[in-house]
Amino acid sequence: MQPVKGGKMTHSNITYFPSVRLAFDKVTRTLDNLITEAEKNNLPAVAEAYRQAFTLIRQGIEQIEHQGESTLHKHLENEMKEVLAIAHNNCTEIKTNIEDQFRESLEAVTTGIIRILQKKHLNDQYISNMKQEIETYALEEVTNIFSEEGIGFSGD
Repeated sequence: MQPVKGGKMTHSNITYFPSVRLAFDKVTRTLDNLITEAEKNNLPAVAEAYRQAFTLIRQGIEQIEHQGESTLHKHLENEMKEVLAIAHNNCTEIKTNIEDQFRESLEAVTTGIIRILQKKHLNDQYISNMKQEIETYALEEVTNIFSEEGIGFSGD
């Protein structure tokens, strides 16, 4: 949100038109590099020419964003929080489900490790003494599997 005249907060056009900035990202980065090179090589006139080109591109981007700003988002701006609440609620539910599945997986892997050790005829006292090591190993393995599947889990 950016303050505008009268102190009212409004969304930046970039919120609605990020593709415009992304489309010009390589151009603006290249110009930045050229300006740096020109300054490094003591070519102030060249650096200034690149700066002017950069300024013109920036003005063009801002003009595109301004012209492209539809009245649609102006009509929706106040009600969007309510509409987007559905997506936020779904994300919360997904996160909860992932956490639940992570805990279930961790419990199952820990139990599986203990069963393997019991099948190898290790006594319960030995297994009990290794509980922390077993839990750490299970946590690492489950975390790796979730990560390999592209599921981030912070445990928060």
